[in-house]
Amino acid sequence: MIRKNNLIIGTANFFTPYGVNSTWVSVIKKKKIFLYLQKNKINFFDISDSYGNIAKNDFFLKKKFKKIIFKFRLKNINNFTNDINKTIKNLNINKIYCFMFHNEKELFSKKGKIILQKANEYKIKKKFFQNIGVSIYSVNTLKKIIKNKIKIDIVQLPLNILNQSFSKEILHKANLRGIKIHARSIFLQGLLLNKTSKIDNKVFKRKLSDLDFLTKKNKTSRLYECLNFISSFKYIDKIVIGVDNMFQLKDILNALKIKRRKYDYSKFAIKNENLIDPRKWKKKH
Repeated sequence: MIRKNNLIIGTANFFTPYGVNSTWVSVIKKKKIFLYLQKNKINFFDISDSYGNIAKNDFFLKKKFKKIIFKFRLKNINNFTNDINKTIKNLNINKIYCFMFHNEKELFSKKGKIILQKANEYKIKKKFFQNIGVSIYSVNTLKKIIKNKIKIDIVQLPLNILNQSFSKEILHKANLRGIKIHARSIFLQGLLLNKTSKIDNKVFKRKLSDLDFLTKKNKTSRLYECLNFISSFKYIDKIVIGVDNMFQLKDILNALKIKRRKYDYSKFAIKNENLIDPRKWKKKH
């Protein structure tokens, strides 16, 4: 069961235009979002050193109630201790909730292994961060982490009605290894909620049409079905969501209050990764 305390707010569009629609949240909208988050005691945020200048004087950075999942690129880390100290100071926090590799390939690189070892040393000392994580796309990467007993606390992965690559069985195995799962892209950068798709593909459009048929039949909404699908996974610890304004956030919180129901969504799965992986979408999309 997904509740509001399971939510992580994605901040890519807080700092730079992001996603299929290249949306960016204005300062005014951002203030309204944060006041609403504070009221609802939602304080987890997904941040990256790739999201532009997060050290600038921004409303977000002035708020101290936040818990940060900080995604980093290896190219942006030169002096580990100094760089982490600087990040914590810039984000106006005492400790990072999760220090996360932004790229699954970097985790297994020579420098990545060194950073992972150093990060685990600091975690043991209870310094800088509480958890170490990695953002992945591939099921094989998760299998490799489990098989090789790589010291990772949290794995963030894409999961939605169309992208069902990660089975409940593999997530169960991760859970047995003590790995927490954070699901992202549950709305596929908003495409699953938009009435008009920006991906011009018959398979994709047919799946959305089928989804609309389901919502009409059950008198629900795409938003509800997307959240209901995620709720069917027992081992999802948190989900990452992105919003453009306070009204979208309210809609999500209201949808979470609706009773969940059992449903087999397997018929909506798309195996063509070019259609469910944003990295492989053509630029015009």
